[in-house]
Amino acid sequence: MDEKTFFFTGLLFIFMYRADLRSILINRLTHILNYYLNTILLFLKNDVFFDVTEIEEFESKVLEEKPVIKYEDKFLSEIRKLDKEFQFDEREKELLVEKETSFYQTTQNNCKNKIEEIKNRLCDIEVELFTLEKDNSIEEVKEEQEEEDIKEEEEFTKEEKIEMLTNDKSRLYLEIEKMNEILFNEKDLLDKAKEFALNFVINLRLEKLLNCFTIEMTPQGNVLMTYDIKKGSFKYYSDHTIPYRYLEVVGRKYVKQFNCRPLYVDMEEELLFAEKRWEKERKEKEEEKKEIQSNIPEKKNVFAKFKSYNKEGINGRVHVGVPPKNSIPNTKEQENEKILLKEKANRYTYEGKLVKFIFLKKVDRKVVNKKYNISFNDFKKIHKTIS
Repeated sequence: MDEKTFFFTGLLFIFMYRADLRSILINRLTHILNYYLNTILLFLKNDVFFDVTEIEEFESKVLEEKPVIKYEDKFLSEIRKLDKEFQFDEREKELLVEKETSFYQTTQNNCKNKIEEIKNRLCDIEVELFTLEKDNSIEEVKEEQEEEDIKEEEEFTKEEKIEMLTNDKSRLYLEIEKMNEILFNEKDLLDKAKEFALNFVINLRLEKLLNCFTIEMTPQGNVLMTYDIKKGSFKYYSDHTIPYRYLEVVGRKYVKQFNCRPLYVDMEEELLFAEKRWEKERKEKEEEKKEIQSNIPEKKNVFAKFKSYNKEGINGRVHVGVPPKNSIPNTKEQENEKILLKEKANRYTYEGKLVKFIFLKKVDRKVVNKKYNISFNDFKKIHKTIS
């Protein structure tokens, strides 16, 4: 007996001898048939529906219209899910620690060596001052020195040389203080070391983007985009004029494709942050003004103040019209805020038409083969040894 015959004999047994199971099975079969029947009717746009909860849920899902996403908002939700900072792997983390320690040690050693050099110079200055401050005349001092020093001493008097040496002495002491501040302020030195190591590893990561590019079909035409590390700008090639809002979409695609989210600036988020910061600063300044005004005692004015009405000409007509937008002066705070937003915006540089982009990069033979990097003198030496 195969599986199919066994299954149908089991169903026949249930229908004949088990009334309780027979009713459950019939209800379930009718439920399934109603579900599929209503789905067919739904697709045929028929108005006949059965009162079943599962079919209503299915109907709501089918009839639910998906929101139409504008092209300007393409890749926006995906970009906002990415990390705004670089995430490093194990090798990069090891390199961070290595560069941080090397920067810290080299800076300390350089400061110590500089201090030793300055101390030696200060000793020489002290000796020179001591010889000049003696009661001996300038001519006796000149006789003890070399001929080259005599020519230099004839240009300055004794008092002038003492003044110059004292100035050098004070300047060198200030340099020692700066070196000691760097050595003893370990927190700032560690912060600088971390910043140096972080920039070094990020630059290594960005160097990998030199040969990366993406192509996107915008409503205005195709765009090929790369990233320029030195300029900090997105370079693009296109045969048509592409507006900024479409370039933002291509920039998002590039960042998403090559996992370099920190390169992209989300303008909406930056605007929100800027507005909150500006509002906070405005409230703080208003509170400061209120405190200052509360502390200043009010002075009574003996002269009467006449109310000035906004009238036009001699007729006395009241000016009701709204002033034009261009006539409203911008405050210095608003101007500074606009400049700040412009600095944080994404930059796009047009490099020409698509034909100008070179897909095949030239091989640097000096890197591949060291023979191309030798000088003419080295070549002659090699030629002599061979001959």
